[in-house]
Amino acid sequence: MITESQLTVMKSALRKYGRKNQVIKAIEEFSELSAILSKYACHDLEKDGYDKELHDKIAIEMADARIMWEQLYELILPASTMIRVDKAIESQIHRLEDKIQNDKKP
Repeated sequence: MITESQLTVMKSALRKYGRKNQVIKAIEEFSELSAILSKYACHDLEKDGYDKELHDKIAIEMADARIMWEQLYELILPASTMIRVDKAIESQIHRLEDKIQNDKKP
């Protein structure tokens, strides 16, 4: 959970570095998370066992992506539009639930 003081720091970063720079930084962080998740997906847990270093890298990239996600929320979605986001999340969760229930795979 993001605390108020952490949110204050993120807002300060937005003000200091600006919209364009922070959007570019978010793209970079999401790309880094995507790359490490690709490595995780290919990791053979049964063959290679638990990889602490890989999990540590994932945690760092998830943290970086989460920080940028929160900044994007502040930048793009003013509080008045959060209701639409919450409704969209609810709708997407229902779609996922329906997909899971209707998927014929074991």
